[in-house]
Amino acid sequence: MLTPILEKLILSGKASYNTFVVGGSEKHILNVENDRFIIITDLLYFHEVNLNSKARGCTLEELNELKNNHLNTQLKVFSSKSQNTFLFRNNLDIQQVKSDPQAFSVMPLGHTKLDTYLIHESDVAFTFSYAGGRSAIGLPTVTVSESIAYPPPFDYGKLGQIGAQPIRQISEDQAAVSRTLAGGQLYSKPGNPENLELNFPVIPTTAATSLNISESYPIVLVSYVEILGNPTNISATL
Repeated sequence: MLTPILEKLILSGKASYNTFVVGGSEKHILNVENDRFIIITDLLYFHEVNLNSKARGCTLEELNELKNNHLNTQLKVFSSKSQNTFLFRNNLDIQQVKSDPQAFSVMPLGHTKLDTYLIHESDVAFTFSYAGGRSAIGLPTVTVSESIAYPPPFDYGKLGQIGAQPIRQISEDQAAVSRTLAGGQLYSKPGNPENLELNFPVIPTTAATSLNISESYPIVLVSYVEILGNPTNISATL
């Protein structure tokens, strides 16, 4: 969504409004020139389905595989200094094929629009993957005493509270815990279960498998403003 300040920059010739379509692949790169930075203002995600059969009819086994492992689409938007993860639950129309009771027609429905304000000073990557069922990671642990929590039955409690219950670790991106981006920011932070973002690893089992079918590949319309200068001195031009 354009703010009054961004509109002023555009009208004064110091910025321009742009669009960039990502999809049809596992990853896209939006280039940002050295003397500029961008602010991503909108993401419009069209729901999709990662299946080979779709309208022609898929088997019950394929349908279960979709529900268990590919019902949710994960999108990572990141550059050298910033990273964001979005998770979409796809809206699907599932109908039994009349001519074949063992087959199901699956088609995606609708879209999701997000208003954002994502600032990037260098090339931006858009990485797609899929997320489904979760496997247990380590043993569930009780929330640490320093964290915010209330005793059951209002909440799960924390150490030192009567009846406190353990909770599971939520992030599955263990391989990325020790990696850092160029700016020194942790890609996925280790910590207590309640502090971790729901984050699925980008590995072969979560990759798209039906990119050659129109209703299968992901599509996201990216709206952004390209601005001359950098975020630290832009206020002088307002």
